[in-house]
This record gives sequence, C-alpha cells and structure tokens, in this order.
Amino acid sequence: MNDAPEAEGGPFQATTGIPGGYRNDNREDILGIFYQDDWKVRPSLTVTAGLRWSYFGPMDDKDNHMGVLTFGSGSALLTGMTLRTGINAWTAQKLNFGPEIGFNWAPESFKDKLVVRGGFGLNYNDEQIANANNYDGNPPGTSSVPGSSKSPTQINPNILYAVSSSPTNIFGYPANKSAITTFNSAGLPTAGGANLGGLPGHVPTQYVEHYSLGVEYDLGHAIVANLGYEAGLGRHLMYNYDANALGEIMGAPLNTLVNGVNTFGSNGWSTNNMMLAGLKHQFSHTFYAEGQFTWAHSMDTNSGPYSRDPYLYNPRYSYGRSAFDVNHTFKVFGTWQPVIFHGSSAWAEKIVGGWSLSGIATFHSGFGWTPYYQAPHQFYCQNCNYGYPQLRPHYLGGGGNDTSNNAFQKGSNFTNPGTMNTGANNNQFSDNYFSIPNFSAAITDGAAPFPATSSTTFIPAPGIDRNVFPGPGYRDVDVTFGKAFGLPSMRVLGENAKIDIKANLINAFNLLNINPSTINTNIANTNLGQATGALGARVVDFQARFSF
Repeated sequence: MNDAPEAEGGPFQATTGIPGGYRNDNREDILGIFYQDDWKVRPSLTVTAGLRWSYFGPMDDKDNHMGVLTFGSGSALLTGMTLRTGINAWTAQKLNFGPEIGFNWAPESFKDKLVVRGGFGLNYNDEQIANANNYDGNPPGTSSVPGSSKSPTQINPNILYAVSSSPTNIFGYPANKSAITTFNSAGLPTAGGANLGGLPGHVPTQYVEHYSLGVEYDLGHAIVANLGYEAGLGRHLMYNYDANALGEIMGAPLNTLVNGVNTFGSNGWSTNNMMLAGLKHQFSHTFYAEGQFTWAHSMDTNSGPYSRDPYLYNPRYSYGRSAFDVNHTFKVFGTWQPVIFHGSSAWAEKIVGGWSLSGIATFHSGFGWTPYYQAPHQFYCQNCNYGYPQLRPHYLGGGGNDTSNNAFQKGSNFTNPGTMNTGANNNQFSDNYFSIPNFSAAITDGAAPFPATSSTTFIPAPGIDRNVFPGPGYRDVDVTFGKAFGLPSMRVLGENAKIDIKANLINAFNLLNINPSTINTNIANTNLGQATGALGARVVDFQARFSF
C-alpha cells in the first residue's frame, strides 16, 4: 500500500549482481553403435541377434558457468565438498554393451497354426537430463540474495527497488551489489546458506534386462488366441535424497555453509512381471473384435526421479508396489465398417456408405495407496531441505478392502478410527487400525521440536510397504463414430478424394472413476481412505478431414 518493496528474489549473477543469472549452454555427448542379423536356422525357426554399445557422456557447460559439486570422502563427505567450473559433471560409464536375442518358431507339425516367440535383451538408458541440470543453480553461477522485508516499516536493505532503463528492455535492470557473493577456496559462498544440487562423481548407467515368451495359436474360424509372459529388471535407477541426511546417517559432520544438497544416487531398482492373454476374431471383412486380459505386478524403490522416501538409510525399506502398478486389466475393442453397396454401385457407396464404428472398453483393478503419519519432529538434521515427515505406520488390521466407488466416496473402509494425536506436542497416538513408534525418547512435552542431530537419529523402520492398500477400480468406454463422403472422380483430386467426419466420445457413458491422488492418506484424519475428486467426465469432440 505504501509502495515499499516486500521481496526480491533471484537468480542473480553471483559475481556481478546482474539479475537473471548466468547463461548455461549445457552439452552432453550421446553415442550408439549396433549390429543386428537374422539367421534362418530352419524354414520354421528364425533367430535374431544383435549387440548395441551405448555411451551417455557427462554433462558440461560451454560457458564454464556450471558449478560441479564434488563430495568429500569418508567422514569429510560434506565438509570436504567443493564446487568447480570448467570440468565434466561426472565420470561416465564406457562399457555399456547390450546384447539382444530373439526367436520366432512355427512348428511344422502344427501346419502354421502355432507360433512361439521369445527373447532377451539388455538396454541401457541415460539419466534424466533435468536431474543433471541441478548443477545450473549452484554457485558461482547464481545467487538468490537479497530476500524479504520483515514489515512495511522494516524494509530489507539488500533489496534494490528500481525499474528497467527501458520499458522494452528486460535486461535493463541495474545490478544489485547485495547479490554479489564471495567464495572460499572450495567454491562455496562465504555467507553460507547455500542450497546445492548435483550427482555423484561416478554415475553407473541405468539399465533394464527384459525377457519375453509367448505363443499364438490359430483356433480356426478366424479365431486367434495368444498367451505370453514378459518381465523386466531395472538396475542403477536414480534415487533422490538430501545428502545432508545421508551424511547424518554416516556420522559425517554437516558443512556450516550449506543448507541442503539435493542429489541423486544410483541405488534404485525395479521388477515387473506380466502375463498377457488375448483372443481376436475376424467376424467378417467389415467387423473385427479383440479381447485382452493382463495380469501384472510392478515393484520398485521409487516410481519417479523425484520420489523421496524417508528410509534412505536402507533402500530395501523403499522397495514396494509401484505407484503406476495395475494388477488386473481387461480390454475389449473392435471396429465395424459396413459396406452397403457393392460392385457397380460404388458411386452410391460413396454417398450412402462410408460409415464406421469403433470402440474400446477398459476395466482395471486400480492403483495402490499408502497410509502415513506425520512425524512429530524433524529427522536426520535440522538443516535438511526436506524433513522426511511422512512415515509409514504399523497396520493392526480391521480395515476394509472394498475397492468400489462407494467405499472411497464415504471412506467406509476405515470407520471409527479413534483418538489421534494427543499431548502437548502431538507425540501420543491412539487409533483402531494403526500404531506408530513411541517418540518420547526423542521428544517430550515441552521439549524443543527437534532431536539432537547425530548419526543415531534414524527414522524408525516402516510398518507397511508402499502402496499396500488397494485403490478404486477403473471403468471406461470410448467410442468413435465416423462417416466418409466420397467425392466424384476429378482430374486434380483423383478417384479416392473424400471428406471424413468423426465424433469421438471419451468416457461415453460418463462412468464415475475416483481420482486416486485425492484419497486422504493421513491416518490422523477421521476421513482416512475417503477421496475428494474424480477423473474426467464424458468428453465429446468432432473432427473433419479432407483427403485426396
């Protein structure tokens, strides 16, 4: 109201104070060489084999503005950290050889009615570039000083309240000398408060081993059945954590100039197993239908590059059902394109015919979800950027396992939860379905809200796995209606010119599907297990296309 500046944020160029930060032109070399060949062992058996070499080079910066973080060793993990420019972000793995082998066998005794296919492969993949780009915010490239004002009468003196030299020049703002930062010999800002990002010095290339075996059999009468198995094993997957917390676990002293270190380890892993069964039938030249059933189970230590699990001192505690895991899926889909006029009446077919109807119905068992409790205090370190507050309780039983929409609309799987979070510091707990550890040894009523920072301030082991409770099922029917209008044969447009008009109905019957991300997962709330939102309702769109 009095035109006083409330706050000014970065980034700024740390050595000049110019708003906007330094330009970073990051580079990464990615190379791949492969060889593949087919070998017809017998007329009924073909073997395909190949070998691929992949190289995912380290990131560097053309402008030498990227501050590359290097950790210390042993107990100096954090106190021995350095930031340097003009060097590669990490040492890349070079021997990434991935073999592939597969076969296709049609036993002669089945007279081409049976086909057996299978294979094995090892595939390497690059880390997510956004993870490596954490370096861009490191000193000496940027500074986030000055900060906020306490009140309208207590203005932060570091704020430079000024306008651009030209209303059309976004780079016309003056430099703020308060944002200029000095650095020690390790490349860290002497003023402290640094929030860093980076990767370990050596990053093993993540890879997946995949297997498959399937059979397809012609049952006659244009009916084909298939049954298959697929599996995948992922290794060296990225695992996000705060290095200050890791140092606390290792007993390494914190660096007084650093608030937090957002980094990624390569100790994540995953497994996936799937059984696929299908039946397809060509009823006529104009009508085709197919049904598929999939049983699957996917497990991992983290279902996304930024998923943080509190139990980083033992990644096995993080291993659980994937956030995207669906155990049972059934799909049926088909296409009908009737031909009304045949032969010499092709001109009439262009006008009256050209109709098409296709659709797909999908039903699956839904995703899992995880109940949690809010820890009564910080863990590992007071200066961790992420406090790891959401922990997994012990399940006492008694809850329901109804996956219907009604159960999640009402929260009827967990009724009468009991008294929760009592005591002056909410460190006592009573519940009919869950129990949590006794935190009285770490914090008592009237004590400070943080435990002493030492290597023994571990988070208690979880009582349940991730996503162990089944979520709501899913139902959807999508339909497409189409009509093609054929145009007369013309010299420029040719014989096949036509106009296609389509109507796409997504969720055609407007079925209710609960949004699993809106399920209340906090066991301290009386509406535990109740959802507050739904996925998309019916959507209709129309399309027109002219082709010739």
